[in-house]
Amino acid sequence: MTYPVGLLDITDPAEFWRRYRHMLHRKTPRVLAELQELPEAYAPLGLVLLCYEDLSKPGAWCHRTMLGEWISQKLDLEVPELASPGGVR
Repeated sequence: MTYPVGLLDITDPAEFWRRYRHMLHRKTPRVLAELQELPEAYAPLGLVLLCYEDLSKPGAWCHRTMLGEWISQKLDLEVPELASPGGVR
């Protein structure tokens, strides 16, 4: 998925989330169709959303957690956070 110009420059999580949701809503049918095809394409492997942000830092956030929340809402799927061996989520 490509991001609109300037989206990744936003430092306020609330503003990023507002714009990110707007982008996802515009592409909802395509995004949901692709998400529903992935499990079949990679079966029997599980799927994982990855991000390089260090969420152990106070106030840290990333688009992966926002996408996981959106997927949970739209597809009624659980998108759990996995703890790393070092304790970083």
